[in-house]
Amino acid sequence: MLNDNYFSNIKTICYLPGGESFNWFCIVTCSIELKFCKALEPILSILSGVELGDTEKIITNLNVVTECLKDVKSEIGKLHEKLTGEVFFKLISPYLSGWDGELGTPPGLIFDGIENNHPLKLPSGNAGQSAIIQIMDALLGIEHSEEKTTYLKFVRSFIIPKHCQFIEDIRNIHKPLKNLIDNSTDEELKKTYRNCVDALTSFRSYHIQVVTKYMVIPDRKMKRESGNVDINDPGTSGVITFLKELRQDTKNTTTNS
Repeated sequence: MLNDNYFSNIKTICYLPGGESFNWFCIVTCSIELKFCKALEPILSILSGVELGDTEKIITNLNVVTECLKDVKSEIGKLHEKLTGEVFFKLISPYLSGWDGELGTPPGLIFDGIENNHPLKLPSGNAGQSAIIQIMDALLGIEHSEEKTTYLKFVRSFIIPKHCQFIEDIRNIHKPLKNLIDNSTDEELKKTYRNCVDALTSFRSYHIQVVTKYMVIPDRKMKRESGNVDINDPGTSGVITFLKELRQDTKNTTTNS
């Protein structure tokens, strides 16, 4: 049984520059995942309700998932308690960087004797490797453009396999929640669904704020101070553009009246 005492029971087994800030970053990101665990059983109940045509069951559990998303959003806010944007960007984010040619990183890294010594493109670690938002997209039937969908599928290859399979299983279910909502005349059901979509939109908005604080602002500040400003290089702001597009796709998700 999960409870809110896990903060006192979790600690990192290794330390990187950043000291307590690094430790806090790891603990909060872990706690975010644990918070979302409370939505998993209700999600299964929603899918069961769709299969059975049990509207009351769907409404009850959609409300639980909506509240869980709000809790997860609040959990992200705990990062601010012991982690500044400057410390994260300068001391922690370099250890999350990959080699894929994005955001100024090298276009791959050669490991002697691996892949015939061809450069391996290894993406940076990021929140997209958490299954949370992709699970919610799958459940609510949020659709993105082909280009964005291709990238999100690519990101799934770096998600824990069983988590990735859960996303795929929801996506491939033969009776999607969105179809039932669109064909329903139950206004309470539609309202409950919209509330959940709104909660996911709000979650994405807050994620954008967090990325802005911990990546975009420090990145711009460092470039200004070094005089290394390239107006043709979107840098970390390109990530914000992508995240805003995903948020807009979520916001645009509607139900048939």
